[in-house]
Amino acid sequence: DYATLSVLQYILCTGSGFTDRLSTKVRDKEGLAYSVGGGITGDSDEIAGPFIIYVGTEASSKEKALAMTLAEIRTFIDEGPTEMEVENARQFLARSFSFDWESCEGLGSYLIELRRYNLPPDHARRFVEAVRSVTREDVLKAARKHLDAKNYSLVIVGPVDKEGNVIHSEGEEK
Repeated sequence: DYATLSVLQYILCTGSGFTDRLSTKVRDKEGLAYSVGGGITGDSDEIAGPFIIYVGTEASSKEKALAMTLAEIRTFIDEGPTEMEVENARQFLARSFSFDWESCEGLGSYLIELRRYNLPPDHARRFVEAVRSVTREDVLKAARKHLDAKNYSLVIVGPVDKEGNVIHSEGEEK
């Protein structure tokens, strides 16, 4: 599912220039976050890695930002992406795959990945072909297999107590 998950995460949470669904909705339209992102392929190996979403928001906006994020994930699981979203993701990922090789460090990292994951020498060609063949139905199927908006772990970092309630400083309105 790696190529399909790459398309999925691009559409949902890693699109360039804040074009992904979560950035567009939670950050740009609602103004609830400074940053939104995530992914599922970063720690993948033989199996998919954990699906991680992060939302950088003010403590007072955390409930609304969390609710909106989970709602968008549920919508994605239920409805999937549009054909246009899939096409844009395929084009971007296929065209930008080798950009990381522009530096010695980037090329070295790619060669280490080939070795670490026991990938064939023609992995780049195969990956680009796989990305170009991903369909809307593939992404919807992968979303339903790998995403879960009901069973998740939530980590809150900031001025909150053990229950996740915002801690207000003295003199500040509650």
